[in-house]
Amino acid sequence: MPFVCPRSTFQVTDLFPHKTQDSAVYTPVFEGPITLKAHDRAINEAVALDGNFDTAQAYAGVSAYILATTDDAGNALTANQANGIGTDIVSAFTSGTELTQSVLDAIVVVNTQGGNAFDGDLVELLQIVSGYKVFTLPAQSIGDQNNAGAFEGPFVLGAFFTDPSDGFLDSTITLFGTSFYLSARRGQLKTAQTASTPLVVCYADDGTLIQ
Repeated sequence: MPFVCPRSTFQVTDLFPHKTQDSAVYTPVFEGPITLKAHDRAINEAVALDGNFDTAQAYAGVSAYILATTDDAGNALTANQANGIGTDIVSAFTSGTELTQSVLDAIVVVNTQGGNAFDGDLVELLQIVSGYKVFTLPAQSIGDQNNAGAFEGPFVLGAFFTDPSDGFLDSTITLFGTSFYLSARRGQLKTAQTASTPLVVCYADDGTLIQ
């Protein structure tokens, strides 16, 4: 499933069927025009760990997800490593860069200085980065009190994901027919994505850009 991630508020008018072409018989749900709105939620917050490598409190966002899914040669990541990885992922997103497995692996290696890789689920990460889901890691997660530094993951993370409560899912594109791909690759969404400061980023579920 594609992820449409507005960085600003703007209107897309080239999706079919357009409101002016709507027919209660043939096309009961029109796609355009639609005003895409960027949410104002932080998709990342810095994490901190106690002496047992447990989370000091509950944390939400990309760095928390990295902490729960990715290890450093069998050991839990330090807070600095997780925060560095999370910051670099968000920076890639805001600049309109793809977030494929190879890109994420490279970010992990840079921040751990080792032969490590991104061990999380790519679609889950894209859900967090795009704002389609909120990920919150509870307090006292990650480390082992009897073996400080040992990585306890990977965890069953389903309960840590929630839907956003700000109405974002009601104001973004959720049907991905032919007109969406035409717009993303040749139309208004293409123009918005390739602006000097991207107005929107459209990801496929493998982290490549749809443009």
